[in-house]
Amino acid sequence: MLKIVVEPEFREIEVQSMSKVSSKVVSPGNGKNYDLYLNHAFVKVSGQDTDGLYSIIEDKLEPGFRLEPHLHRERIETFYILEGEVEFVVGDETFVASTGTVVHVPPNTPHGIKADTPSRLLIVCSPAGFEGFLDTYTQLTSEQFENPELLRSLDEQYDLISLAR
Repeated sequence: MLKIVVEPEFREIEVQSMSKVSSKVVSPGNGKNYDLYLNHAFVKVSGQDTDGLYSIIEDKLEPGFRLEPHLHRERIETFYILEGEVEFVVGDETFVASTGTVVHVPPNTPHGIKADTPSRLLIVCSPAGFEGFLDTYTQLTSEQFENPELLRSLDEQYDLISLAR
């Protein structure tokens, strides 16, 4: 028997399944969320929900958001633009992705993002783990953010290889 948890009411729906993970329904504006600089992230589906296979995160980006060039050794990221326009740099190419566009970034591919307008996107990360990055980084103190050795260690732990440092 499978239990589906419907947020925010948290009512459970029983469904027959042979899976070892549970089904889940997350209402708009819900999911574990993180307030970051010019970015509000909602974890819609975590690695705990998928046995580590993938996670799905909704990002609401404010004008001025920048994510410097980086890459992931293991992680694949697929971005689906729900609203607005987001500028991507993928490898040597720079382009603007608008509503309805999908941008797929395989491992070991340098990429960066910036938003000059309010934008909303879904990110599918495989394998899961980016939500751990969000958990950790949102709990750092300002002193910890000043420690480049700690930041490099955390980036390595969460498969985030900065190309800007």
